[in-house]
Amino acid sequence: MDRRTSPATRNLAKGLLAGALGGLVGSGAKIVGELIYPPRTLGQVPPPVLLAERIAGHSLSPFQQNASMQAIHFVFGATTGAMYGAAAEFAPIVTVGYGSAFGFIMQFFTHESFVPLAGLDVPPWKQPLREHTSEFFTHVLFGVATEVTRRGIRKRI
Repeated sequence: MDRRTSPATRNLAKGLLAGALGGLVGSGAKIVGELIYPPRTLGQVPPPVLLAERIAGHSLSPFQQNASMQAIHFVFGATTGAMYGAAAEFAPIVTVGYGSAFGFIMQFFTHESFVPLAGLDVPPWKQPLREHTSEFFTHVLFGVATEVTRRGIRKRI
């Protein structure tokens, strides 16, 4: 039996911690990926900014928009990374593709479903192809970076 998945070494707290830290690194990787291959080139307001403005109840300054977008990305990344890390402790199948499947699933459940349903973006069939491809590749990057980091941290704690 793989040492990582043996009942003697499974640990929910360690999985949550390693996953959360992995999610932070993954979020940073996704942000860098979007700088290289931006999802929105037509002047669309990013969904995290729309969410932040809804919560605030007013328009935000450019500085506030950027700060809130980064905060939302990192909090969401750490939270989903923690859940992923916990799942990886008990069902290592979730790490298939070295985290790429996790990234793809995150992309599907956020930008292809929840985000448009919440009114934070247009429906997927109205989104430009570039938005789909950028979100796909940067979410896969998020998943792989999350897994690489989670796995490295988990080996050490």
